Amino acid sequence: MAKVKISDVAREAGVSLGTVSNALNHPEKLRPETLKLINETINRLGYLPNQSARQLAGGATKSFGLVLPRLDHGFSLQIASGAHNEARKHGYDLLIANADNDDILEDHYLRYFMGTQMSGVMVQPMASPDWHPAMTKMPVPIVHLDIHCSEPGYYVAADNEAQGRIIAELAIARGAHHIVVVGRAAFMQLTLRVLGIHKALALHPDIKIEVIDAGEWNTAADGYGIGAQIAERPADERPDFVVGLTDVLASGVVSALVDKGISVPGQVRVAGCDGNPLAWSGSVPLTTVAPPGYEIGRKGVQLLMEQIENKAQAKIKHIRVGSAVRTVTAVAAEDINEPGLQKTTLEGLFREADIVSLHLSSGPHSDGLVNAPLLNSMKPGALLINTSRAAVVDEEALIHALRHGPLGGAALDVYHREPLWRDHPFVTEFDNVIITPHIAGATRESIAKHTAMIAADLQRYVAGEPLRNRMR
Repeated sequence: MAKVKISDVAREAGVSLGTVSNALNHPEKLRPETLKLINETINRLGYLPNQSARQLAGGATKSFGLVLPRLDHGFSLQIASGAHNEARKHGYDLLIANADNDDILEDHYLRYFMGTQMSGVMVQPMASPDWHPAMTKMPVPIVHLDIHCSEPGYYVAADNEAQGRIIAELAIARGAHHIVVVGRAAFMQLTLRVLGIHKALALHPDIKIEVIDAGEWNTAADGYGIGAQIAERPADERPDFVVGLTDVLASGVVSALVDKGISVPGQVRVAGCDGNPLAWSGSVPLTTVAPPGYEIGRKGVQLLMEQIENKAQAKIKHIRVGSAVRTVTAVAAEDINEPGLQKTTLEGLFREADIVSLHLSSGPHSDGLVNAPLLNSMKPGALLINTSRAAVVDEEALIHALRHGPLGGAALDVYHREPLWRDHPFVTEFDNVIITPHIAGATRESIAKHTAMIAADLQRYVAGEPLRNRMR
């Protein structure tokens, strides 16, 4: 089969060679309908651009490189997702390299990306107490992510001092009297978190603060050991709030306290500081301060574009991105005191709500939870949404409540038997039931999380370590 040429694409699409070239190199110059036509033609013909020729002609590829320290941290995956979407918006591809926490490998990938005539490079440096830019003379624009530095360059990072302040303010709001901070503040990010905690508590001299300067940032076993020591303390010497400088450390503390018979959050509340969704999958949800990794990735690409378009004037530029508390479900139910939120019982919830949306895992604690009594207690015309697990709902009871009331309708993504057979009542009988084919989890965020979970377990398998996510 003859190789498809750019002239073949132009002739088939009925446009000029220059228009096809713009579609490949400057898609922002074309009308959406023209770009769509050309892309469809390229896909139909199977045209593959000659990247070497494009480099020789244009001096650089329409690609950015991104070097990440590891692929088993949810924050890094969020950065990658934001960078990818922003790069595509500007007509650039994104190539991602995993440095695997190896500074030599990180430097190798940086030099590789520089040598392949990338249009720009981003790097999330490895955690290091004495970090500084490895390369002083950059042949292409570069942006450093998740770090700030006084040396010339472009940096985008979460406001780590604000993260510490936010989690300290949460502890204050929950009535903490004795706060223990766990983790070695060996890296700039962690040092800033400790600083933020101290600044927030400086206004509250009545609150005791204790810093346990131990525990590697990414080692849950270290957190577990410290948590076990805290659990062995007499009750009057035990803290009522523990802050892990990372979520991995915090998760270790939670596991140890629970194993030692200490109620979390009943007796001791525990919080983390970096919004890592892969750090914890235990029975007690973990409160954390989540930096917006997706936004950091987006801002990184925007800084590259500033440099490419010669808009950047300063030799140094810092962008700090704010954080927010996430998953505050580790706080005891009696402490819920947020505007618009009201504590109630399960029975009261179903009795009073106009719409009930289910977000539960399946297991002995939840299978068959939504039964006939609950469904029959709902308001006439109330709606039920289930995007979690089919086993949570008694399907026969649900069908009865739809046929005879009180339910006014349902939206369902999961079913006791999948795929849903064509003569099922949900398909043949009800015009007030919305059904979707088990796709509620197909979001950008969940796909990134699942990919990271798979990558992390592959790394554990190769290293001979126990797998964290097993099918039972």
